Amino acid sequence: MGYINKNRKVVIPYQFDWAGDFSGKLAPVTVGEKSGYINQEGNIVIRKEFLRARNFCQGLAAVKINSLWGYIDQTGRIISKPQFNEADDFSEGKRQN
Repeated sequence: MGYINKNRKVVIPYQFDWAGDFSGKLAPVTVGEKSGYINQEGNIVIRKEFLRARNFCQGLAAVKINSLWGYIDQTGRIISKPQFNEADDFSEGKRQN
């Protein structure tokens, strides 16, 4: 997968096994069995070290490390250590169930 602009021009070449939506300036991507985040230029800005990665919402994103989910901020710093069997987006500052 890669990214095209509204004129259907490829702006980030096809290089990912999976690519999520941009939320702000970052998007989750997967190559092989590892996920990380790219910026709008297609550069990896948060290393591909997670089993799964979800979109950022209110400045946090759910990531799966080993078999549990936790949350990171937009710098890749772990904000909530992996402790959840499932994880979802935040809404009004709270984790949704």
